[in-house]
Amino acid sequence: MGCARLTDNQGAVIGFICGTGKTRSRAIRKRRRWKWCFNCRKRLPHMLTMTYEVKPSYYDPLIYWKCAGCSEDCTLFPGLFYD
Repeated sequence: MGCARLTDNQGAVIGFICGTGKTRSRAIRKRRRWKWCFNCRKRLPHMLTMTYEVKPSYYDPLIYWKCAGCSEDCTLFPGLFYD
């Protein structure tokens, strides 16, 4: 388990962020959907993907659409976000 040190502007330690650092990804749906990718600027197949920590963690799994072209989730117009 690795920890990152948090410091303020003067360099004093104010806390730590710790985590397992090991994550896994898996496809939730085998079938791909064609969606508009604002990064690639075209319609490409996207796969619904889930990334989660290997060990029990405080954080919930991250679910996103993975683009076949850029491997990122750029399905929303820039400036918008999922709730």
